[in-house]
Amino acid sequence: MTAHHLVPLADGGFSMSYKNFRPAHVQLSFPFLPESTRPTVHWSEPLILHCRRLFLRNYDTHIRIGAHDAERRAPQRVRFNVDLYVLLRDSCPRQDSLHEVVDYDLIRSTIAARTARGHIDLQETLCDDVAHTLLQHPKVCAVRVSTEKPDAYPDCEAVGIEIFRIKPNVIPELASVVSAHPTSD
Repeated sequence: MTAHHLVPLADGGFSMSYKNFRPAHVQLSFPFLPESTRPTVHWSEPLILHCRRLFLRNYDTHIRIGAHDAERRAPQRVRFNVDLYVLLRDSCPRQDSLHEVVDYDLIRSTIAARTARGHIDLQETLCDDVAHTLLQHPKVCAVRVSTEKPDAYPDCEAVGIEIFRIKPNVIPELASVVSAHPTSD
């Protein structure tokens, strides 16, 4: 099937062409925006066509995280950004009722439950645990989780981790991509 093919450019932008190419995940950048306001966009044709995206943006909390001795002395500020993908058939309310959709509170409560369990050495562990838990919800078919420590270094905006996970066999078009990446939950 013909789809948009996005080609990264040296300046951080992208060009688009039409080819027989079905990307599972392409990251776009926006060099014309100030760096602090550039969104990270994750594009996947099957997810866009079949899903609704719920998100939590710039959720800051103080947690005990870090592998270095200095990081173990006090909580650090960590910023979470989470996208949940829910199939449209599972997220189109007919009665305008909360029980018909995935509640945003799922994201916050999942983060709170994981961080309440105690010290975490690595952001990778934190992202993996949050993503794994969110994917256990029967209506969630994919998730993107990023964490960042905005106060880690004085000479940069933040350091962080981002992962994207797709539940196997939920969207037929993604089955080959998911099976090629055994780390997907």
